[in-house]
Amino acid sequence: MTVEKYSISLHPDVAAAVALRGGEGGRSMAINRALDRYFEILRVEQRRLTEWLSESEMGLILDVLNGSLFSEPFSIQLVDHEIADALQEGYAEKWEIDGPQLVQKLIALTYAQKVALVDAVERWWNRAAAGESRLKPGEALVSAVHSKLRRT
Repeated sequence: MTVEKYSISLHPDVAAAVALRGGEGGRSMAINRALDRYFEILRVEQRRLTEWLSESEMGLILDVLNGSLFSEPFSIQLVDHEIADALQEGYAEKWEIDGPQLVQKLIALTYAQKVALVDAVERWWNRAAAGESRLKPGEALVSAVHSKLRRT
């Protein structure tokens, strides 16, 4: 299998977690396994989210979370609060959705689903910033669903 080599820096707590999982393959294998599992979790949960969230609901989420920085894992748990606060500013009317119902959907999400949602939002806005035009809100989740990691 062809692999690409990278030089990366890890926070001490991440390095310690990788070291615990190194085993026979060492750090590189532990990082690959962890990322492979993480990306599969995102793919599975984003597929589930396409069944839970409408195009308009996803539009509101993208709109509200534009520029949000989820630098700490804990902050991801606050997505429903961000959306609830935005309802006071007329976002539900703008996107023509039932705002309280959307907030209840977000509250019901598991942590993994919230991580998958934030990942989709970040990737969608990265695509928009890179110049992709005519992106639809529903593509935020679908793009990850159909893209699998390719190994050669």
